[in-house]
Amino acid sequence: MVEITSRPSLPSELRVDETFKSPIDGTIISTKQQLHDHNKRNNVEQTTDGHFQDWKAGQDKRDDFYLGKTGKEERIEAIKKTLYHLGERP
Repeated sequence: MVEITSRPSLPSELRVDETFKSPIDGTIISTKQQLHDHNKRNNVEQTTDGHFQDWKAGQDKRDDFYLGKTGKEERIEAIKKTLYHLGERP
């Protein structure tokens, strides 16, 4: 029989790097779940969550599209999609 002498530490995905006080609503954030709930409650997003990096990574592709460096068919499809979605608005 194996005896457990210490409690394992929490996985890193459950902890934030350091506990901090929210500048938005003053709550103390010490776990990623608290951070997630805080962000959802206050309709905010951390720029370090990966979404910002994903957006920056796509910047070259967007620049090429708007500067006309992509294929004509791709631009025509984007225009059709935009017009279709504009027609759905009340």
